[in-house]
Amino acid sequence: MYSTAGERSVPAEPGGRSHVVTFRVSGEEFGLLVRARALSEARSLSSFARRAVLEKVRSLEEPSNTLSGDLSTLATTLAELDTALRQISTRIRSILGLPKPDGATPDTE
Repeated sequence: MYSTAGERSVPAEPGGRSHVVTFRVSGEEFGLLVRARALSEARSLSSFARRAVLEKVRSLEEPSNTLSGDLSTLATTLAELDTALRQISTRIRSILGLPKPDGATPDTE
C-alpha cells in the first residue's frame, strides 16, 4: 500500500509505529552507526537510529539557550559516557583475567 505521498504504509506495530523511514549511508557512515549502536547497547540498529534521529529533532525544537535543554543534552551525553566506560572496564577486566567487581569471573558470565 502507498500513501498519497508515495510512502509505503505498513500495519501499525504495538508501539504505534506505522511509518517507514529509509535513508542511505556510505560504508564509512554505516560503520560509525554500527559501532555507536554497540556502545549504546540499543537492541538493534533500527532502534538506535530511531532514538538518535528523534533526539536530534527534539534538540532542534528546544531553544539551545534554556537550562532544561542544556541539562537534557548533558544527561544524555553523561549516560552514553557511563555506558562506554562500563563496557571498556568490562573488556579490560576480561583481558587481564580479573574478576568482575561483584566477584564473578569472566568465565561465569
